[in-house]
Amino acid sequence: MNNFPKQLCLLLLFLFTFQMFGQENDEPWVHLIDYMKVEPGNEKDYVALEKVWQKIHQYNVDRGAVDEWQLLSVTFSANSDYDFVTRTSFSNEAKLGDYMTAGPFPEDLNELLTEEEMKIFDKTSALRKMVRSEVWESRGAIFDTKLEDRDFQVYNYFKLEKGKNRLDHLAVEEQYWKPLHKKAIEKDLLEGWVFASQIFPYGAELPHNNVTVDIYKDMGQYITRDYDELFEEVYPDTDGSQIMKDTRAVAKLLYSEGRKVVLGAYRQTDVSENSID
Repeated sequence: MNNFPKQLCLLLLFLFTFQMFGQENDEPWVHLIDYMKVEPGNEKDYVALEKVWQKIHQYNVDRGAVDEWQLLSVTFSANSDYDFVTRTSFSNEAKLGDYMTAGPFPEDLNELLTEEEMKIFDKTSALRKMVRSEVWESRGAIFDTKLEDRDFQVYNYFKLEKGKNRLDHLAVEEQYWKPLHKKAIEKDLLEGWVFASQIFPYGAELPHNNVTVDIYKDMGQYITRDYDELFEEVYPDTDGSQIMKDTRAVAKLLYSEGRKVVLGAYRQTDVSENSID
């Protein structure tokens, strides 16, 4: 759910500027992230509202304007200014630009929603406060699961060290941590892993720059995971403290946040294009 008139001009200008710089991979995925605050006691009504919006998002997925959408509830966080997060994902920047220009609605919303759903839809502003919106770019994702099967996600937020950039951080993650997560997926300790950078808003005063997302079947899989033995298997002759030192020299882990998937809109596909071999 987005305030298109306020965001459109700045976002399209940013996307045009961003594409003038070299990119290390072709067509990285981009994600529109919206943070919502819901008054205590209104959570059930808010989820009912999002079930109506889910039909709108599925309409956009089915027509190819959007590749994936999720509503997530924040279960563990260092922040108290939002309770829910929506993620609208696009397989390239052009799709996001088209979406922001055209908006998410069909020509006649009444043809998509029932009369009762329209009544719920009209309560959007009353049932939630839009805290902020961001655009993130993801690279190097690995999955081995259906999109619908990712129930619990852990977001690890990083701040770049002085003089470092997002490509420096990505290089460290690709060198040291991605092989570890790939092995975890093979051993059914993890369902997926993603590296992403915030690209809008942008600037030196941002509280964080990058995020890694660990994706699990459910919270149980997250709680029972054991990476110590896995680390020894992947790096039997490597000093773990040196890996941590190399990572911290590039980016500092600020905090981790847990989110549970509540609703989703997905393409009719079994496994992500980024699935492991």
